[in-house]
Amino acid sequence: MYRIAIIDDDEKALENLKEKIESYRQSTKCEFCIRTYTSGKEYLKEDPNTDILFLDIEMPEMNGIEIAKEVRKKSKNTAILFCTDYQQFAINGYEVNALGYMVKPVSDYAFTLNLTHALKYLNDLSETQNQKIQLKSFQGIIVLDLKDILYIEVRKHNLFFHLKADSTYPENPVKVRGSMDEISKSLSAFFFSKAGQSFLINIQHIKKAKSDKVIMEDGTEIPLSRIFKNSFLEDFSRYLIQKRTIVL
Repeated sequence: MYRIAIIDDDEKALENLKEKIESYRQSTKCEFCIRTYTSGKEYLKEDPNTDILFLDIEMPEMNGIEIAKEVRKKSKNTAILFCTDYQQFAINGYEVNALGYMVKPVSDYAFTLNLTHALKYLNDLSETQNQKIQLKSFQGIIVLDLKDILYIEVRKHNLFFHLKADSTYPENPVKVRGSMDEISKSLSAFFFSKAGQSFLINIQHIKKAKSDKVIMEDGTEIPLSRIFKNSFLEDFSRYLIQKRTIVL
């Protein structure tokens, strides 16, 4: 079941989206749990777990961009779909990694396209997050979740797996025997890309990419080698295209 929240100070707009979601449910047999809010503060106070967030931009007290920024502090994976009267705000959606943007009145076509895109994004994300890798460490065989790996570093013929701060694995970084070439080949299908001879980065955990370095979610700055720069940026672009924002 997908958890959907709608935030809009216009109650007619709320009902309109609820009706479209219900129609989509009947035609696709998808199951949804829907919550509605007339203010962002009400939503943030309740702080529900949300898979898909339909969000108006122009609202009193807190606008949609401000609400989305607060949501992103706790969840980078919530699919945010903006619905507003003002198309010029579409560019602001990129600040919060919005997945879609619809101009009111929202057409059935735009709604169906955006919701289908959001569901595919969540399904693809779930498949990636469920992937694991088995490694031979100095303590024996271990299994790591790919979603927990920020980047992999090679030092003196050993690989160091740097993990997210909230990883449940007791050791961080994890030191294992292995080859950078072998590990990069096995993980290339899961959005891992080499930034240099010594670093393999999980693209999903990049905070910012610059011409000479990559900044990870934890603040680590990794130099971007000139030799690997083009191939890395191509991989990064493919990842962004897969998560591209729809504007209708």
